[in-house]
Amino acid sequence: MNAAVKQVQQFSATSVAKRLKDPPTDDCAKKALLLCEEAYKKAVEMLNKGVESVSAGDFVQAKKNSRTFINYIDACDDSFGEFRNFGDWARGVGGDCLGKIAKYV
Repeated sequence: MNAAVKQVQQFSATSVAKRLKDPPTDDCAKKALLLCEEAYKKAVEMLNKGVESVSAGDFVQAKKNSRTFINYIDACDDSFGEFRNFGDWARGVGGDCLGKIAKYV
């Protein structure tokens, strides 16, 4: 989960930031990108909380955190098709987390 946190942070800092700085990006797209940036930050928060929940043995909460992580990732797929590959990877990570956590719930 910690490695996934770094990947989400890196994607937001590179791909999202690059699109925000791209001159042809119109105002509407910039607003959507800012929402994606916020969604990725919240996704990172959920993964971090998931790690804390697993460490505390609270697997029910960890499961909720993992599902919420996936929901935040989904938010940007709807707006930007080029983010789908990253979204697919991130959903895979979230699904793996859910699968492992479910064994303890």
